[in-house]
Amino acid sequence: MKTSHAASCPSIGFITLILAYPGFPFHCSPNPVTNTVKHFKFEPRGKARLHKRANAAEQTACRPWLAAELARVKPKRIVALGLMAAQTLFGNAFRMHRDRGRWHRLANGVMAMATWHPAGILRLREATSHDRAFNELVADLGHAARAADIDEA
Repeated sequence: MKTSHAASCPSIGFITLILAYPGFPFHCSPNPVTNTVKHFKFEPRGKARLHKRANAAEQTACRPWLAAELARVKPKRIVALGLMAAQTLFGNAFRMHRDRGRWHRLANGVMAMATWHPAGILRLREATSHDRAFNELVADLGHAARAADIDEA
């Protein structure tokens, strides 16, 4: 198992810290990290800020940036974290419970898979749902890491 710390990752923040967690079978240092939608909306709730999903117009507006990033990076594989990223890549018919953890070929030939977003897992209210989603995330990232190792061989 490869592990890393946040300083070696190409982005910073919560996701980088989660992906660098030693329990994940995922090495983030050579892997670019991006957002499919560049926005930050929230709804104030007292002292807390609840993240709000981007609307269809905001998602559409960000697609050219994502396409430009993918054209520049030329990834062999993509792992989408969360439903918004998955639906950006695979379309609105994608359902996390049904479709996560499986490779899909995109129109440009790149293989892509989606899994749970770590922040979404933290928001799950039931302990059994949280544990199941976390274990699925770890398994999916392990699956992605093994596929990346095969690609490199």
